[in-house]
Amino acid sequence: MRLIITFTLAIFHLALIGQTWVQKASLPANGRLAAVAFPIGNKGYIGAGNTYSGYTDDFWEYDPATDSWTQKANFLGGPRNFALGFSIGVRGYFGCGTNGMFQNDFWEYDPVANTWTQKANMGGVIRATASGFSVGGYGYIGTGFDWNANCLADFWRYDPANNTWTQMGNFSGGKRIDVDRATFVIGNKAYWGTGWDQATGVKYNDWWEYNSTTDTWSQKANIPTLGRWGAIGFSICNKGFVGMGIYNGTSVPYTDFWQYDPTTNFWTFATSFPMPGRTDASVIVLNNKAYIGTGMDTSLTLVNGQWEWTLYNDWWEFSMGASVSVTAIPDTICLGSSTTIIATGGSSYSWNTGATTSSIVVSPTATTSYSAIDPTSSCASAGNITVVVLQSSAATISGSTSICSGQSATLTASGGGTYSWIPGGQTTSSVIVTPTVTTTYSAVVANSCGTTTVSATVTISSGVVAIVSGNTSLCSGQSATLNASGGNNYSWNTGATSSFIVVTPTASTSYSVSVSSGLCSDDTSILVTVSPMPVVSAGNASICIGDAATLIASGGGTYSWIPGGQTTSSIIVSPTSSTAYNVVVANGCGTTTVSATVSIVAAITASVSGSTLLCIGQTTTLTASGGNIFSWNTGMTTSSIVVTPSSNTSYSVSVSSGSCADDTSISVTVSPPPSASASSATICSGDVATLTASGGGNYLWSNGATTSSIAASVAGNYSVVVSIGNCSDTTSANLTVNPNPIVNAGSNATITQGASTTLSVTGGGAYNWNNGSTDAAITVSPNVTTMYCVTVTNANGCVDSACISVFVIIPIEPLDCSTSSTGELFLPNAFSPNGDGENDVIKIFYGNYTCIKTFRLLIYNRWGEKVFETFDPVSEWDGSYRGQTEGSFVFAYYMKATLTSGEEVIKKGNISLIK
Repeated sequence: MRLIITFTLAIFHLALIGQTWVQKASLPANGRLAAVAFPIGNKGYIGAGNTYSGYTDDFWEYDPATDSWTQKANFLGGPRNFALGFSIGVRGYFGCGTNGMFQNDFWEYDPVANTWTQKANMGGVIRATASGFSVGGYGYIGTGFDWNANCLADFWRYDPANNTWTQMGNFSGGKRIDVDRATFVIGNKAYWGTGWDQATGVKYNDWWEYNSTTDTWSQKANIPTLGRWGAIGFSICNKGFVGMGIYNGTSVPYTDFWQYDPTTNFWTFATSFPMPGRTDASVIVLNNKAYIGTGMDTSLTLVNGQWEWTLYNDWWEFSMGASVSVTAIPDTICLGSSTTIIATGGSSYSWNTGATTSSIVVSPTATTSYSAIDPTSSCASAGNITVVVLQSSAATISGSTSICSGQSATLTASGGGTYSWIPGGQTTSSVIVTPTVTTTYSAVVANSCGTTTVSATVTISSGVVAIVSGNTSLCSGQSATLNASGGNNYSWNTGATSSFIVVTPTASTSYSVSVSSGLCSDDTSILVTVSPMPVVSAGNASICIGDAATLIASGGGTYSWIPGGQTTSSIIVSPTSSTAYNVVVANGCGTTTVSATVSIVAAITASVSGSTLLCIGQTTTLTASGGNIFSWNTGMTTSSIVVTPSSNTSYSVSVSSGSCADDTSISVTVSPPPSASASSATICSGDVATLTASGGGNYLWSNGATTSSIAASVAGNYSVVVSIGNCSDTTSANLTVNPNPIVNAGSNATITQGASTTLSVTGGGAYNWNNGSTDAAITVSPNVTTMYCVTVTNANGCVDSACISVFVIIPIEPLDCSTSSTGELFLPNAFSPNGDGENDVIKIFYGNYTCIKTFRLLIYNRWGEKVFETFDPVSEWDGSYRGQTEGSFVFAYYMKATLTSGEEVIKKGNISLIK
């Protein structure tokens, strides 16, 4: 047993070696809780959250090398807190949270351009206090709670390459909120835990590993401490750390930190945070160091007469071991020179050159990187620096040096730090020139090691303008000669290389040619149009008298119709007798005439007759007319058909005679036989009953009413005829009217306070007084003037009521505000505003409220927002804030009262809202 204890203590001690906290420059903005933070490269970024002034959208960059802050572009999604963020590659991502309304938008931040771009909204429901991380080039988000205060366990993956969300397997630890910042990644595995279930109130200290390759969760060793929410987590040196947070809304936040080793699945105690504990802080990891700050201390502090929570803007660095810094003065040298590189921050050093001293002297012949580490550190952080070697004779010019007249050339000089061009005077490395004659351009290239001048000559060649001529309009079978000019070399799209070509196209064709002379060239083209001899078609037509026919001719350029004189390719005609039409069709290559005949046949009009309203099982005969050939949609070909439809049915028929035809249809409506029913009723005298019939579409009552329901107050039997179409059924409803009781409660009474009197009532039946008594006579002794009312119900359930007042003469006595008379001020620690009539509000209880001289009650939610305030001791809070009932949370209160005796009463504590 002694060996085991010694071994455990050794592990505890080793966990603390080299772990240090160093305060850095504070965030130059308001303190806040629930901000979003993530690293990109060697810089950290933090923004948004909740300040004393409310939600904010400011965004800041932290440079650990200079321990300085720079404000960046505000988050474009708007002010909010309890959002989340992470980085993937060289981009940051930010989304979800609440600004009074819950959000599911998602944004990408580019630190180089300092810009925000909105991406695809997060999958699943909108939420706040969700948790997230990035691993393997993807982002992951899950848990939190929605607008209806429902805890969530769903889990989603974001692909930045495709801007898409995919639902993954739910978090195996179940539904919870406020895991948010208690996450970290080691290697290709992610870890998270803590948080709480709002429905059960359970605070978790469990710990889970997520494998993104298999989309599986594995539970690991619990954190060896109480459960918590609002904690933070990070990983450095392949170790994970979790700490801070809080157990409930008013307890003192934790300052502890715990170190997790994923290879042994074992927790050890780490160095505690040196400042007051807090919840919903932010953390960024840069170069194996963690930077932690902001957050909220939920311990109440009295500020300007109000109880408030403390919001922080401090910033702290946590490291595991020595961090080596490397500097070189100068870090840019000329070829052949030397520089001294100095390492600091470690107890010993190992250079990539093999040296082990704190400084080395180097004389590189080319730009070279040097690094040093502390080999004795438990998590050595290497320092790196690049020494740039400059040469004065490395200047060159590149670019086109031969152009055609009117063209431009781009010349680019390289090898220096500054440039000066002659002629022109430009100071950029590249210039665009458009000389009109052959010109020499020089660039004076300088760096810290000297100056070099380099030159290039741009030569001008004469330009070329390509021209093509020839006959461009042919009839089918004709040829044309096309001539090109403007240069001395030719290349046609036909493959020919002469200055002219002879073509015989069978259809309109475009011919192109490239003309060149020396280095210059030009392209042009020509379209040769081929017109065929007209080939005309125009079909005959048969129409019913009064109809129109369209005659179409084709194959020409111009058209002339006879009779009519129209000149379009198609015409619409409506002759009253059969007529022949001629059309003359012409183009540039000839003329053709063609004829078409329009024949007239008699028109017909189809109609259908028969009964169209049936009951189920009835038959009707439908008869069509207007022609001599019939085709029904039932398949029948006779003029009349007999049908027995079982439901509403449409029947259509096509009627024809010769070449003319017409279509029509008829709809037959089928109604089921009605089954009439009517409800009887019993009422008390003076009441009105509603008698309702059903089972049909039309109603006719014995009193002449035609609605399905009638109002009646006279006893008797009411009959009703219920019909659907030509089908009907009859039934009746009976109305019974019972008499009401007659109540007599006597006259009002007057008594002296402390005396009693007897009140009696007559009228028969059951009695129900407003003081709860069910007797005919009651004896009462009220302290103040009181009205007593009684309701009498007879055997038929009919009622009557009466009231009588008892006037009380009160002797004048002195006000007694002693504790024995009033008791103590009392405020319950829980209530349930669920509308069941019990404990729906929270209020103070006191024996005599007139003994309270002054009073004030303040109630705050877990984010420090004041949700209720009153100066009236009899006022009640129904659990609502901004028109919405709050969720099942714990609220803090502060109460102060001054009694008429001069005594001052101050109380504070917690109130639980239970649903």
